[in-house]
Amino acid sequence: MSSQLRKQVAKRISEILIENYSLISNQDIKVHQKTIYGGKPKTGRVNASQKLLIYGNDYQAAVEDSDIIESIVNQLTLCEHPADSTTIFPNDSSLGGENPYIEIAGCEDASVEPPLSLSTMNVFFNELENISIEGENPQNVGQFIDISQTQDIIDLDKAKEILDTEITELIPNKKTRQQRINDFFNELTILLGPQPNFEDTDGDGIIQDDFDSTGYASEHDVNQQSNPFDGHIVRLSQDGDIGGQTIQDLRNLLTQYLVDVDESIVPDFEEERPTYVNKSPGYVKLRNLNQGIIVRRQEGDDVGIEDIVETDVCVQGGPSYLCDGFTITMWVRFLDKVNTGTLFNYGNPTRQIDPKGFKVETFVINQYDPHNEGTWGETYPTVFTDNDYARFIRVVVRETNGDLRDSHVGNELNNRIGTDTEGIPEFGNDNEALLVNYTQVPIDFDEWFFVVASYNPYVDEDNSFEIANNNPDFWLGYMDDASTYTSSPSGLGAMCKVEVISKSELIRARGYAPE
Repeated sequence: MSSQLRKQVAKRISEILIENYSLISNQDIKVHQKTIYGGKPKTGRVNASQKLLIYGNDYQAAVEDSDIIESIVNQLTLCEHPADSTTIFPNDSSLGGENPYIEIAGCEDASVEPPLSLSTMNVFFNELENISIEGENPQNVGQFIDISQTQDIIDLDKAKEILDTEITELIPNKKTRQQRINDFFNELTILLGPQPNFEDTDGDGIIQDDFDSTGYASEHDVNQQSNPFDGHIVRLSQDGDIGGQTIQDLRNLLTQYLVDVDESIVPDFEEERPTYVNKSPGYVKLRNLNQGIIVRRQEGDDVGIEDIVETDVCVQGGPSYLCDGFTITMWVRFLDKVNTGTLFNYGNPTRQIDPKGFKVETFVINQYDPHNEGTWGETYPTVFTDNDYARFIRVVVRETNGDLRDSHVGNELNNRIGTDTEGIPEFGNDNEALLVNYTQVPIDFDEWFFVVASYNPYVDEDNSFEIANNNPDFWLGYMDDASTYTSSPSGLGAMCKVEVISKSELIRARGYAPE
């Protein structure tokens, strides 16, 4: 305890002296500081360039005051001080709050008043005068470091020539959140790079038939470029060097924010519509096109469609199918997508020798087959959206005067032409492109289609070309002009027309549950 007390007394003496330094000394503090000279400690530093010698505690530094410190320690340990150590030595916590003083009889009149100060030290210990300005010992303040109160003089005129004193961009402009969002999307568009070229070349509904993922990555992905300033965000997670930084990872992250949008809710409802029951017990199956049933009478050759009649369009008389017109209806189910042929015919309106009558026929077009403007798929891609093949149905009629009429319409693909003067479209002739203007039937091997083919000699086809050349509804007789629909036949459009509806659509339209 006495060793610790010596250090505390030396420390307190040092603090008291430095606190009252202006009262007891007018010397520079360097006089009392120590330095190493000739390999030995020496009191007094000439200037700040000499290194200052610092001791571990004030007791070691004040060896010249050891007798004085011992005298003070002896006095403190012989008499009980009225206050504890923390009061006498306010900056000391090393004693842990214990009272280092011992009760000794005859010390009741001790008049040491806390806290220990310069005045009380001088009253009790005359030896303190030896460490005052009049004494010979250096004051115990050598452990303190002096502060140089100097400053550099700056030439303001020269400083203004070098320094830019007009600073206007210390704080950058703060962007709004929307501006940051806009910047993010602009940067993202650049970093994503060009989109892959996905194409469904064979019409099977899979759009990446010819897509080369490896080749695209070599030209696109940033981790496959030799120049670190080239390339874009890696497309696939399996090709990325760092997880979470690919387009695929970004897609997966965004999916978590759009669960409600992507969620597919299948409504659970009870079917209340009745089930359709076929009226006929069966049907006749023709295994191939161009096969069929010959209808004839037991007596004579007339089957009732070529009776000679006189009408407003046949003033001189003519066959009933041309003067009154006709409508042929049939249910058809196509079992493949390549066979073509006749569905119904009376005579042959397109044969070379003695052409007459009419026919309802079907044909198909392969999108990869060539025609006079390239391949069909390249010229008319909208025709082949669901399949490589497209099936069409048409009706062709040979009139009494030898003119041909057919059921093609005008639409956004091609305008209708007058077949009475230019002939009907056929593969290989000048009007071949109009083959896609006939009535198209979906490729569906499980579906029945109800086909209605008709010829109406009362339709003013010849004068319809001046009204609406590329509107299919007009050519089917649904419009009075280019913009007005009618609920009854307009008397305009094409004399021949073919309309098709699937069995599923028909029974649904009649209020029955789908099969």
